[in-house]
Amino acid sequence: MKKVKNLLVLMMAVMAVVMVSSCGGDDDNVDVLPGAAKIVAGNYVATMNCEVMKQLLTYENVSVSIVAKDDATVDIKVSSFGEGGRKLDPVDIKDVKVTGEDGNYAITSKEFSGTTENGKAYSGVVTGTYVAGKLSLVYSLQYGSMPMPMQNTFEAQKTTE
Repeated sequence: MKKVKNLLVLMMAVMAVVMVSSCGGDDDNVDVLPGAAKIVAGNYVATMNCEVMKQLLTYENVSVSIVAKDDATVDIKVSSFGEGGRKLDPVDIKDVKVTGEDGNYAITSKEFSGTTENGKAYSGVVTGTYVAGKLSLVYSLQYGSMPMPMQNTFEAQKTTE
């Protein structure tokens, strides 16, 4: 009986050691992943396709800059594009939500409006994706006194963080 009691005490001591050591700081070596907005953030340069009244216009070397405000929100800046009387000033799209994980991210639909540095009013709706390192933006843009909104598409790989 004494052997059984000693064996029980020994087993309880071993279990206590195992349980205490298993509660250690396992989180010390875990990599913290950045939020969706920080993964999508960066600079992109590509061709902008614009459709106005069923006419397709293509503009080369348009840049889009995406800046993360926090883990889930970005600001988007589209550079000026066009030529002559069709040149558009840069457009800022603020507070756009980004969701997703594991390489598949959505830029949620967001209505926007503002005024360019030259006093032109603009408004529209933006949406998009970032999949396998490729940004795809689709946005309507009512610019200045244009009678019809432009439907714009932009696809590019990230050029810089």
